[in-house]
Amino acid sequence: MRIKMTVKAKASWSTFHRDVVKSAVAYAIDEYGMEDSERSIVVKLIGCEGDHDGAMVKMTKDSFIVWVSSQTAVRKLLYIVFHEMTHVKQAVFDGWTQHDTEDLATWKGEIMPYDVDDDKDYWNAPWEVEARAMGKELRKTYMRKMR
Repeated sequence: MRIKMTVKAKASWSTFHRDVVKSAVAYAIDEYGMEDSERSIVVKLIGCEGDHDGAMVKMTKDSFIVWVSSQTAVRKLLYIVFHEMTHVKQAVFDGWTQHDTEDLATWKGEIMPYDVDDDKDYWNAPWEVEARAMGKELRKTYMRKMR
């Protein structure tokens, strides 16, 4: 899996923070066994925008686009990157997709109702439960490895 990183808000992203994101993305790719994937990942580093700290905003047959808003706390930044990379893994291996035109998602071959604007649906969705747990777990193992 090829990694491309773009920085939209250069003043918000120090070289150190950019390097942390790139290292964390590469770590997640390795941990999830996605290094042989033909798809690429584009990580867009943006300023503080919107209601979310990060999102996997687009999937195509060739690539994933993930954006991460600027954060100063490395622990939070790592959690966001690993949470979003878990969504990439889910799309690659678990068949996870959110349908654009309907309040539906596909998860492990099952089509299920999912209202993206409903906080309860979001919080309890199996892909979000896994992404929250793995965001913490990968952050912990990454930080141990980097000591």
